[in-house]
Amino acid sequence: MTTSELQLQLNNLDASLFNHTPFYCEENVYFLCKKLCSSQIADAQGSDLFVVFISNDNKQIPLWHQKASHRADGVILWDYHVICVQRKKDGGTHLVWDLDSSLPFPCPLATYVSETIRPSFQLFSEFQRWICAQLKRVHGDPCC
Repeated sequence: MTTSELQLQLNNLDASLFNHTPFYCEENVYFLCKKLCSSQIADAQGSDLFVVFISNDNKQIPLWHQKASHRADGVILWDYHVICVQRKKDGGTHLVWDLDSSLPFPCPLATYVSETIRPSFQLFSEFQRWICAQLKRVHGDPCC
């Protein structure tokens, strides 16, 4: 698959093509990563994919643009959330794959952070978010 064919494929992706069970983000991301690898959108071994856990000690994290929200701004308070970040080795824009987001799918990392996590938005200390990237390949082998 050429780079232009892959870019065309990425621009035409619909989140509904991926398995999604509401409120099971970690399982959703696991199956998403496997499908990205098997469809050649990601490296076959998943070396360009990172599973990212977002939470805090209080298990109360506000995230915006979430489909499960009933608010106009899409904000919801999760106990934790899991997403996939794809690192582009060719210098391209890193991508966030979030099946629970109403933002474009996939979404450029900078856009996702500014619109979903909103680091410039002043939060009470109990709502500060902790972000941890799981540095393991999709198949469970350590990356290093």
